[in-house]
Amino acid sequence: MQATAKPASSCGLDGHEAVKPISDVELRVIAQLDHQASGDRQWGLETVTSQGDLLVDISRPPEITDGVIKLHQSRLAELNPATGRIESLSSTARPGRPTQIVGVDASSNWIVWSESANTTLSAGAISVYSINRRSGVERRLGIVHGISVYPAVYERFAYVAGLVPAGGGTYRKVMYRAPVDGRGSFERFAANASQPASTTSALYFMRETPHAWQVRRIAAASAGASSTVRAIRKPAALMQLVADDETAAWVADLGAHRFRVEASVDAGVVQTLYTTRHQPGYPDAASAYVAFTQPGTHGYAAVAYLVQSHRTVCLGTGAAGSGGVTGAGRFVTWTADGGGKGPQLVVAEFR
Repeated sequence: MQATAKPASSCGLDGHEAVKPISDVELRVIAQLDHQASGDRQWGLETVTSQGDLLVDISRPPEITDGVIKLHQSRLAELNPATGRIESLSSTARPGRPTQIVGVDASSNWIVWSESANTTLSAGAISVYSINRRSGVERRLGIVHGISVYPAVYERFAYVAGLVPAGGGTYRKVMYRAPVDGRGSFERFAANASQPASTTSALYFMRETPHAWQVRRIAAASAGASSTVRAIRKPAALMQLVADDETAAWVADLGAHRFRVEASVDAGVVQTLYTTRHQPGYPDAASAYVAFTQPGTHGYAAVAYLVQSHRTVCLGTGAAGSGGVTGAGRFVTWTADGGGKGPQLVVAEFR
C-alpha cells in the first residue's frame, strides 16, 4: 500500500474555469489504496481525521437483485494510510447487526457515527453512537428516523437531522442533539433544519422556509441563538453544507445550469470560490482548502480551492465522481482510476 500516483497536471475541464495544475511542492501523495480489507470484505471511506487517518466501514460488497440493493453487516474501523493497518472501532457484539454505516464525524476527543440495520437503502430507524478517542468507551446516544442521517460534533453535543411525519405521507426535517458522552437522550433542537456541520468555533446547519433556503450559524458565545450566514430565495437552493476548522462551505444552485461553490471563513463575508455549469459533487472543507468534483474530458476531476493562496487547482482525475473528495486539516483524499486495478483512493497532504 505505497504511493504510486502523482497528482494530474490538468483537470481536463471545459475551459470556462481558471483551474491550475497542482505541483508536487504543494501536495505530497502519501498512499494510493485499493479497497480490499480481508477475505471477501472491502472498506469504504466515511471521513478523514485531522491527523490523516481514515475512518472506514468494512463489509462484504452489496448484492443487487432485480434492481434492489441488499446490504451486509458492516463495522466502523480506523485505517492508517501510511501502514495500511486497520483497527476496529465499533462493537460487533451488540444486537441489531448494523448493515449500513450512514455517516461519521470526528473531533479531537470524539468519533460519532450513525448506523442502520436496514438491509436496503430506505428510511428507517438510525442508531447514533459515540466513542471517546482517549478511553475507547463506546456509547449509544439514541435513535432518530431518516435516510441520510449525518452527525456533527460540536462542543459537548452530537447533532443529527431526522424526519418526522407531517401528514399526507409527507415528512419534515428536524435537527436533534444529545450529549456526546451519552449522559442524556436526543432532544429537538431546530425545526425545518438539516445538514449539521461544525467548525472549531460554531455549528452550521441548513434551514428551509416556505420561500427560501438559509445557512444558519450558532457561535459558542451566542447562547444558542442562530444567525443567517446566507439566504437564497426559491426556486434557487442551497445544498451540500460541509465544515471543518474555521471554514464552512456549500453549493448554491441558481437555476438554468448555474452553480456556485461558496464559503465563509472565520465567520467572515461569504465568498464565491467557484462558478460552473455542472453541479459540483461531494464537497468537503478543511483548513487548507474547499474541495469538490467536476465532470471533465478525462472523467471526473477532483478540484480544490486553496484558502490561503486563493487559487483553484486540480488534484487529480479519473473516477473521482464515484467517491468524491474528503479530507480534514491539511489532508485530502479523492478516488482515481487504478489503471486496471479498479478505483483507488489517493491520500495526500498539503505542505
